[in-house]
Amino acid sequence: GAGGGTDESPFAHLKRGAISGRISGGGGGASTVGASASEPSKTGSGTAANPSGRHSMEGAEVDKVFLHELDIVPPPAGVLEQLSPDELTRIFHISDQLDGEAVVEFVRSLCVVSLEETAARSPRVYSLTKIVEIAHLNMNRIRLVWSRIWSVLADFFVTSGCHPNLQVAMYVVDSLRQLAMKFLERGELASYSFQNDFLRPFVVVMRQSPRTEIRELIIRCMSQMVLARVGNIKSGWKSMFMVFTTAAADDQRGIVVLAFETIERIIREHFVHITETDATAFTDCVNCLIAFTNSDCSPDVSLNAIAFLRFCALKLADGSLGNLDEPRQESLGDTDAALEAAAPSEAAPSEREKGTTCFTDADVHVYFWFPLLAGLSELTFDPRPEIRRSALEVLFDILKFHGDNFSAGFWARVYDSILLPIFDHVRAELGEEDAG
Repeated sequence: GAGGGTDESPFAHLKRGAISGRISGGGGGASTVGASASEPSKTGSGTAANPSGRHSMEGAEVDKVFLHELDIVPPPAGVLEQLSPDELTRIFHISDQLDGEAVVEFVRSLCVVSLEETAARSPRVYSLTKIVEIAHLNMNRIRLVWSRIWSVLADFFVTSGCHPNLQVAMYVVDSLRQLAMKFLERGELASYSFQNDFLRPFVVVMRQSPRTEIRELIIRCMSQMVLARVGNIKSGWKSMFMVFTTAAADDQRGIVVLAFETIERIIREHFVHITETDATAFTDCVNCLIAFTNSDCSPDVSLNAIAFLRFCALKLADGSLGNLDEPRQESLGDTDAALEAAAPSEAAPSEREKGTTCFTDADVHVYFWFPLLAGLSELTFDPRPEIRRSALEVLFDILKFHGDNFSAGFWARVYDSILLPIFDHVRAELGEEDAG
């Protein structure tokens, strides 16, 4: 396991199935990863989402410059020989005593070394284990410094998580899981978005990795985080739903089913946590379900996703999301100076006013309702008969049972944007039949 992680990986069965060699995280820089990993299952170094084969995160950058390309004069060999292994290890252990500028440069340099190690014919993971260790040690720094550290690490994890060597990529993703589990122990105040930033590398790797094993591992990582840290997940829901939305469009049926099983458990058992800090996570959940309804890998998944859209409509109508008319605070960023200002807005659902809401054509009401209603409306054009029937039934049931809470202005928008397109589509089909 990684030097900084203490938890045992639950993904050993995946690694045993995919790894022909042995990964070792031992010290001394001699750790190697078997070099005989199979080639990616998709041709080329790029994918449809990333045709250039370059993996990066917006706002984060790691210079992929190898050491021999840098204008650096190494210390004399005699100096290095005088350093014992314990003294070398101590350099990493005291990284939390470096000032902000120094620790960022230290992390950046270590990422360069790790990229060079994993690019070798016999990849090594020694520096990777030290990266995880340093991240653990420095996680409690002030948010401004930690944000700069993570901007370097995020791009490193994306690049390494898409490594062509399957063994290296799996080791990297599991190391990222260890860090995420540690980070989620801390929870997050309302109006913050750092959890979302922290989990975003999972989203990018999920979208760009050509390896089924990596995408399955990411889904299992998300599932474990929900199981172990659901009470602390706040802004992280956005990245989680983005991972599952990506999985819904996967061409591997096993990935789609595995992801939906996790979503099903989240909505059934933990729905209250999704919106307790930020009600807009509800729309992320709805969009994720709509993505599963459009999956052609499994009709059962699509039908169950439609049923969960009915459940979401019920929660929205009965006021479970709280008072939608209250102004939502903008993100305060990730500075400690904002902690006090953020604290009052953190409220559990039980503390919110819950009850019947009259939904008008105000933008905030349209924002929550229309993705759900429009998703069902579009499904009535689905080529699968059972999906069309189910979507039509759920759509009209929602309008029938909750329509009393809709204002005249809201109904006008429903007719224009939701219902009329259905009738226009039917009329067009009838016209084609008559012409034929």
